[in-house]
Amino acid sequence: MDDRPLIRRVLSGLFDTPRTPTAPPGAAPVGYTLTRRVVAGLLGVPLPGASRPEEPFPMPLPVPAARSQVLVSAGAPTLVDEEPAEDDGRGAPADSGTPDTSLPKPRWYLSAALFVDATCLGLPMWAMLASHQPGSVASPAVAGAAWMLLRACRRRYGVDSLGEPGQAAAVLRDWMVLVGVLAVVRALTGEHSDPVVALASLAPGMVCTAITAAGTQRHLRTARTSRRGSQRALVVGEPALVDHLTDRLSGDPACRYTVVGVVPIGEAPVVGESLVVTRLPSEQPSVRSDGRRVLVAASAERADLILLAPGAHLIGDRLHHLVRGLQDAAVPVAVLAGPADLALRRLDLRREAGVNLVHVKAPMRGVQAILKAVLDRFLAAAALLLLSPLLLVLAALVKGTSSGPVLYRQQRVGRAGEPFTMFKFRSMVTNAEAFRAELAELNLDTDGMLFKVRQDPRITRFGSFLRRYSLDDLPQLFNVLRGDMSLVGPRPPLPEEIAYLDRLEEGAVHRLSVRPGMTGLRQYEDGSERSWEAAVKLDMQYIDGWSIGLDFTILVRTLNMVMRGQGY
Repeated sequence: MDDRPLIRRVLSGLFDTPRTPTAPPGAAPVGYTLTRRVVAGLLGVPLPGASRPEEPFPMPLPVPAARSQVLVSAGAPTLVDEEPAEDDGRGAPADSGTPDTSLPKPRWYLSAALFVDATCLGLPMWAMLASHQPGSVASPAVAGAAWMLLRACRRRYGVDSLGEPGQAAAVLRDWMVLVGVLAVVRALTGEHSDPVVALASLAPGMVCTAITAAGTQRHLRTARTSRRGSQRALVVGEPALVDHLTDRLSGDPACRYTVVGVVPIGEAPVVGESLVVTRLPSEQPSVRSDGRRVLVAASAERADLILLAPGAHLIGDRLHHLVRGLQDAAVPVAVLAGPADLALRRLDLRREAGVNLVHVKAPMRGVQAILKAVLDRFLAAAALLLLSPLLLVLAALVKGTSSGPVLYRQQRVGRAGEPFTMFKFRSMVTNAEAFRAELAELNLDTDGMLFKVRQDPRITRFGSFLRRYSLDDLPQLFNVLRGDMSLVGPRPPLPEEIAYLDRLEEGAVHRLSVRPGMTGLRQYEDGSERSWEAAVKLDMQYIDGWSIGLDFTILVRTLNMVMRGQGY
């Protein structure tokens, strides 16, 4: 997607100005109509059916097909063929063994988004207003046009946005902005339609747009699972950082980057399985030597992007020289910055004394934390009210199918280490603890902190049903209402776990900084199959990347698992 400001992109679309000063002649023939030029400038992408040749996504590196070397002159670096190589027809050397993953995103992503936004907001609005205000056409037309213009200005139709994670959640924010804009327009024009009907008529458009965004995201995620539709990335940095970054990128099936090679700095070995294309010396021999090596490696592996991982040997002037050299050759560059796993909203980039500082905000603080607490209690109260008949039935069945109390009470540790009593429907026999020693050898948790036995004989017949659909956890809604727990959060630890937390390398006591939850990343990632330490790391990952949107995603996925009987 074109990252230039909106006005520049509109002017570029109007006058067919090239994207860069070095654009090759004939790359962008004139032929757009005025309307297509304006829309193309707004969107920053070629329109389907336009006479302008489409650029593939991502844009290929501006390097020749053969392996090349950089000749440095007084001007910008120039690429010159070093040795001829047989072209495979895709602008890459035939001897490259890395499969091509840089396929364009399907055109229907943009077509579907434009069609849904153009029809699914204006038409339902017209249909609903027609029954209350016959002949009203202007309001739906204005609302539909404003909706598309708003999303275009916020770059929702750009190649870098279509199908990417977070776009479905962004629809709600766009819709709220639209409501505010239309409210101002309504006040200025004196439009007199029923405000409740007008607001309700806007809802179908938001729902349809969100469903479309979720569908394209799911399609792109499936494609990227087989490493199609991703950008080919070359990673440059010290071996330890290179290993860390490649592990993270390759471990996420939805990641937009596929690592096709690495360029480690120094002679230390690279532990990962990534291809070492070349190496950079620990000390930079000349200002432009790093850029030459990296450009040759990028050309050889047909990389679309250079990912730089700064470290002790790649910092300061050396990093600046490398970035400038790559940018002079029109190569896209990204630099690793900030601690991993932190949500972007927690990072605040500031410049002080000529250096860039990333300020890290504390998790779950401020307005969003208050909103989370309010939503927790409101949703818990609503759920208890709606599910009260089911709770009474389950309580009667627990009491009638086995002897013992209906509720199982257990001491857990909550926020700031405060103990509390957690409630569950009893799903085991009353003397379950007496059999624990006999079943110790069947414990699936190798860490020994948790006690998990497959087909545990202590579970009652009805208790097995409760656990399968996670119905035994419903009494924890009372804990949420009391403020002991949250709907989503880390697993509430047992008192005996607390002494072990500080022994973990990552300082897992951090999980006690927030309220524990009824569900969390651990529950919907792998159910109960993860080890204790892996579950703790997931809990900390949730805290560091927390947002209201993440809570909503976890709740939806948890409900999906429960409905399919995958609670335990």
